Amino acid sequence: MPLSPYQQTQLARYGNQAKASTAELEQMPVEYATGRAEFAGLPLHVSPAVLIPRIETEELVELVLQTIAEQLPVYQTAQSLKIAEVGTGSGAISIVVVKHLAYIKHMVTITAGDISQDALAVARQNQTEFLSPNDAPVTFIESDLLKNFDRHAFDIIVANLPYIPTERLRELDHSVTDYEPNLALDGGPRGLTLIYKLIDQAIVHLRPGGVLLLEIDESHSVVDFREFGQYFEVMVIQDSFGKNRFAKLTYIQQPFQA
Repeated sequence: MPLSPYQQTQLARYGNQAKASTAELEQMPVEYATGRAEFAGLPLHVSPAVLIPRIETEELVELVLQTIAEQLPVYQTAQSLKIAEVGTGSGAISIVVVKHLAYIKHMVTITAGDISQDALAVARQNQTEFLSPNDAPVTFIESDLLKNFDRHAFDIIVANLPYIPTERLRELDHSVTDYEPNLALDGGPRGLTLIYKLIDQAIVHLRPGGVLLLEIDESHSVVDFREFGQYFEVMVIQDSFGKNRFAKLTYIQQPFQA
């Protein structure tokens, strides 16, 4: 199969950094060959250790920015707005959010975590290239979900965790399943295994009134989150293609602390 115009353009722009053969280039995602993936206008570094950021996730960034705008009035005379990103991968979400915060950089701090040291190395590479000391601070940490994050500290938690139900992985293109990390794709039997773990943890990591923003599978709906109703108001938001794609959980109650 000949290379598509998109593949040819990407290779011409960024080069064959992986030194892949013609046969390999026909099979592998061109972003891994070039070591770059364009996301929200930035040519981010990527490697096989991280998921290639998708256009749907650009809409998650927009949702984060909208939520920041809603939260900021509370913090104009108080401490900074604190954001956590879980499963940061290439750092795409945090870095693009920061690039949109120039006018309020002193009012926002971001902590972004990933369980993979190789993924964090890519994220820090992007931080070095695309962020400056004048930007809002981003701290990258190694963490299994929220394990190493501060408790009761965050106003917004955002995550694009694995959400594809295991049985559906076989329907994906081989360029995805053969090259992109399974750790970032397989969401368990219903695509909710890690998402549910994160929601449980978020209860003790969000401040009252804080918001958890998730990218989800199109098969997920409000019903899938009803067991968390005592703690969160849940809204499922469609993407620009009219598919269920995001969940917004607003923390309404603190759990009893013994």
